[in-house]
Amino acid sequence: MIKHKPNIQKDEKIKIHNTNNTLPSVTGIFCTYDTSKVLESYEGNKIICPVGFSIEIEDVFFGRRVNDNKKCIKDENGNDYPENWITVSEEEKCELKPLDKVKKLCDDNRSCYIKPSTIIYGTPCSERSLYMDVTYHCKPKEIQEPKFEIIMFADKVKKDSVYENAISEFAQYADAYNYGFSLEDQNIIKTRSIYYMKLYYILEHLMDAMKNQSYDWLFWVDGDVVLTNPNIQLKAFIPPDDKDDIHLVITSDVNGLNAGVFLIRVHPWSIDFMMKAYTYAFYHSEEDLYYYDQSSMFHVLQNMEEDSHYIIVPQN
Repeated sequence: MIKHKPNIQKDEKIKIHNTNNTLPSVTGIFCTYDTSKVLESYEGNKIICPVGFSIEIEDVFFGRRVNDNKKCIKDENGNDYPENWITVSEEEKCELKPLDKVKKLCDDNRSCYIKPSTIIYGTPCSERSLYMDVTYHCKPKEIQEPKFEIIMFADKVKKDSVYENAISEFAQYADAYNYGFSLEDQNIIKTRSIYYMKLYYILEHLMDAMKNQSYDWLFWVDGDVVLTNPNIQLKAFIPPDDKDDIHLVITSDVNGLNAGVFLIRVHPWSIDFMMKAYTYAFYHSEEDLYYYDQSSMFHVLQNMEEDSHYIIVPQN
């Protein structure tokens, strides 16, 4: 591998608090999710700041307060919970304070999704209707240039070939704009089509970038792509700040989705998407995945209704 690093809610109710922050603090009140659903299928409750601001979490309560018979008293079907499910006595302590977990999830982002779940945050008490109070404010966001990494894959590159030329062009392009650049050259999964190495390496780089907070976007480029205008920077193609739910920027052609070149945001959604695409063939053996990785990505986006998180842009 050649690697170059650059130098560098539906259920929400709002309470306003008097503070000296740039914007007033608010408290979002979120009921626990429908436990009949798989947690991964539940996107959560969104908290969001205006463009130009980011979230700073102040306090988090998870559980049920004493004598509180107003919050989250109905189930997902609108039926009242039994009295004992919404009653906590003075002797009981039904609360957790997962402040650090929520801060890691939300701080310095313009938006984030809260999943008030005992699977994630623990069980403050049993057989109760639980909720999470999240108090936060929006602070002016420090303007930073997005950080990009270009990723390519080629296990056999002949001298003076189109592949060698493409790799050289994008390596120089990355160097010119201080992007990271990685050329992966190992086909380590030999029991599948080599095309799935794309999904494998993107997933690997997404997890590494999230863990180390090293990049904001990854730019995948197939090994036979020609760079026609190196004067255009990658930031020209990413969504504006008010479209921060868009995590995938990709194009299409006469054959449908075209995954030869695309941008993917370093974000939990992206990791989930790549994991679904990489494993799609194992659980849908009856489907014709003619374009392997590309077909898998297409089916995940279509079948799992991910329209709000990706955009298909024209090629010119």
